[in-house]
Amino acid sequence: VQAAFGGPTKAEIQSNITAGQLELLLAGRRIWCFAGHGNAQLQAELVPAFVGDGDALEAVSIDTLVGIVKAHVPGAGGKLEMIVFTGCCTGALAKELVERAFAPYAVCWATKLHDEAGKIFGEAFAQAIAGGATPPDAYARARTAVTTVTEEGASVDVQKYELDVDPLDSLRVYPTRDPSGEPHPSAGRLIDPPGARRGRIAAGTP
Repeated sequence: VQAAFGGPTKAEIQSNITAGQLELLLAGRRIWCFAGHGNAQLQAELVPAFVGDGDALEAVSIDTLVGIVKAHVPGAGGKLEMIVFTGCCTGALAKELVERAFAPYAVCWATKLHDEAGKIFGEAFAQAIAGGATPPDAYARARTAVTTVTEEGASVDVQKYELDVDPLDSLRVYPTRDPSGEPHPSAGRLIDPPGARRGRIAAGTP
């Protein structure tokens, strides 16, 4: 993602920050990309995991994050135009940041996501934005980047990932372990349709 935007002089990486540091780091930024756990449990909310003192995970409420972001959007005199979450279950937060903090765009994952598919999506989205695409067009291109990845099939290479399927959907996706407790040979894949060798990997819902 950093390379897509022109390298370290154009896009800064900050690792393991606290929520308090986020307030300072958003000043003057046009895009905030968060690549990390998005489903830290804070009472009834799922929120991003920051890192506090002693490397302990740190979580603050959606209300707090709305307040932090709201001060940096164009309507408040800031430059923050877009937020990109590559983290599980960030849909509720993204919705609040658009509706209450007035962020022009927020990209998120409504469900758990498959790590590799999330990486592919995030890189493709960044490359499209850096190339001048609008956020909706970049979103469409990122989806296509995920669904055009292939793997070896019975006789031809076949589509590897399926979007818009929650990897935790027990009605559509094989579990991590079989009833005996052993690793399931098709863990994370769609339950095979009749005649299929194996299902695609459930990538999650962006």
